[in-house]
Amino acid sequence: MPPLRISPFLISLLLSGAFPAHAQLLESDTVRWQVQASSSLYLNQGNVDRLLWRNGLMAKHLRDRWGVSSRQQYLRGTFSGFKTENDWLSTNFLYYNPKQRFYPYVMAWMETNLRRRIGFRYQVGPGGSWRAWQSAGHLIKISLTGTYELTRYDAVPFPVPPDGLEGRRLGLFRLTGRLWGQHRLAENLFFQYEYWWQQAFRQAENHRWLLDSQLKTGLKKGLSAVASLLYTYEPFVPEKVRKRDLFFTFGLQYGLSVP
Repeated sequence: MPPLRISPFLISLLLSGAFPAHAQLLESDTVRWQVQASSSLYLNQGNVDRLLWRNGLMAKHLRDRWGVSSRQQYLRGTFSGFKTENDWLSTNFLYYNPKQRFYPYVMAWMETNLRRRIGFRYQVGPGGSWRAWQSAGHLIKISLTGTYELTRYDAVPFPVPPDGLEGRRLGLFRLTGRLWGQHRLAENLFFQYEYWWQQAFRQAENHRWLLDSQLKTGLKKGLSAVASLLYTYEPFVPEKVRKRDLFFTFGLQYGLSVP
């Protein structure tokens, strides 16, 4: 089978906002209900077969005094027929007074990761978010969260195991900073990103981070084309597994909102 590649012309068309239709792509802190579903793909066939398939689902409900949101992400990947990714990440929030400039919340974070041998990890704890900048087409929020984290590893072949590891379990406290933003770059072109930094207490070397960014352009109302970049760092990984992962995919996103 000949190599399958993504056309540079198609990429430039998507990223230039060449589609004239306008889609409501920005997340909002004012609408009562908001739902977004996305699916993106990277596929290469030829000398090396590589498949990445990333799916996401976000739901948010806001009232005057309280609100909830949940974001689910799933990443599946293969390399020459071997499964390399089967990863799930879930971030969930319960807000108090979410329409204020500063509001507290409780966060629950859950994840699995195949290559990093994370069978199951969860974090739970309180935090606060500050709306640092808001104008027409732009929004930036800064958050700080304190959590207790417990990780169960499927195996522990670490060259240097983390402090506090008991068998296959590791429990500790973390302080998490988060920068989240979205910007309208042009009439029909949007950029959205979030950066997480998670630092363990009393363990300077035990920190990790995650950068998730998307460039979107509208196809029609509610539907958009998306180029996504996911970049992660994990300090303790099995032998022959790199600490950093970079994933780049293209796909579609559909969103609905109820004022």
